Amino acid sequence: MPPPRIETRAAGHFYELRALLEVPDLLPDMPWQLGLSAVIEETNGRKSYWALAHPPGDPDFHHEDCFALELAAARTP
Repeated sequence: MPPPRIETRAAGHFYELRALLEVPDLLPDMPWQLGLSAVIEETNGRKSYWALAHPPGDPDFHHEDCFALELAAARTP
């Protein structure tokens, strides 16, 4: 799969990130599980961990609990 095209924009107190994924025709036409996560480091070095869902314990963005959003299968015309 080709890498995503990522665009970012920051202004004031917000940060916007857009990612475009080009999905090859070879992938099965089925629902996708999506996990969105981020590690934010402030200028003072403090880190915070963000995700749609967190498993118990330390942050682990590879854990299956983090993949909390289901995208429906794409429809073909």
